Amino acid sequence: MKIFDEVLVNALDASTRDGEVRKIAVAFDRAGGAVSVQNDGRGIPIKLFVRDGVERVGFRGEDTLLVMNWLQPGMEPGPHSHPFEQIAVIVSGTVRFHVGDETYDATPGSMIRIPPDVEHWGEVIGDEPAMNLDVFNPIREDYKHLVEHQAKDFGEG
Repeated sequence: MKIFDEVLVNALDASTRDGEVRKIAVAFDRAGGAVSVQNDGRGIPIKLFVRDGVERVGFRGEDTLLVMNWLQPGMEPGPHSHPFEQIAVIVSGTVRFHVGDETYDATPGSMIRIPPDVEHWGEVIGDEPAMNLDVFNPIREDYKHLVEHQAKDFGEG
């Protein structure tokens, strides 16, 4: 219930700041553990709750997906791998990236290349929240819910 309350409060806050929002849609994917919040204003999505300490929003091109992540100190790391390349750009804060057997302390402006099929994860270093931009090619199927607001632009809606 806490997650649901948090999603609605965040959506209401965003709609208050954006005078064009007339409707907000909230969707829960129990199997994937994702919560999506979309507005019908300018088509710009509201930050989506992923898990405690992690929120994200997505924007896509024809074959490329950009995902902005907001990471809080103390967030639970999520080691994973995927069959495609990822590039991470640190916008603010400091993130310790673990990529295979290597570790990188990335600060604003740092760029990390994560090869396909290599286990990786990040963790915030220090007390300051971090923001990083991930670039994926091709578009991750499991992140398509982040870009539902663009479905019509690509003949998918």
